[in-house]
Amino acid sequence: MTGSRPRPCGPGDEWISAGCSTSSNRLRRWTARATRRGRLDPPGLPATGKRVAFAGADFHEYHDGKVARLWTVFDARDLLVQLGVLPKSGSTAEKAVIGLHRLRFRLLRSRIDR
Repeated sequence: MTGSRPRPCGPGDEWISAGCSTSSNRLRRWTARATRRGRLDPPGLPATGKRVAFAGADFHEYHDGKVARLWTVFDARDLLVQLGVLPKSGSTAEKAVIGLHRLRFRLLRSRIDR
């Protein structure tokens, strides 16, 4: 099964999907390519105009012909790196953030140990 997601996309944006289903379950794997034109929550992250590409999967469970549950899975970290919200893996910025988290943990632990 191949199709496009029923949502408006801007010029050059794509939503490609394929999946399989049974009478009570459906799996759809998808790939999206888009340009970030709008605000991203949390507030304060303005539109960047950056192109992103990411993949994910939707798991649907049906009861009496209606969607009872929906799980969506995708690599949010990879998407946030592409948008410039998080540093790239292995970068100096990532190492600095990890170092700060370790320092914070040590300081918190030293307070508890007192």
